[in-house]
Amino acid sequence: MRSVKVGGGTFYNYYYYDDTGSITGFEYNGTPYYFLKNIQGDVVKICNGAGAVVAEHKYDVWGNTISITGTLASSVGQKNPFRYKG
Repeated sequence: MRSVKVGGGTFYNYYYYDDTGSITGFEYNGTPYYFLKNIQGDVVKICNGAGAVVAEHKYDVWGNTISITGTLASSVGQKNPFRYKG
């Protein structure tokens, strides 16, 4: 797994990638979160380091977000820039 630091000034985003270059997660407020994807590669769930689901994304047939639910939906779920792959 490799980590990429993106941003400038005092704000940075950290993204995690596997050996094939596929994004696997990100860091929010110093805490790592990991993606669960469907067979198409869309991010459908976000888990914390313990494996607990903290946010879940649901999409319509066109890839528009229908809902983001979970204990951290309003923070981690909303901040996640990787969603529907298309």
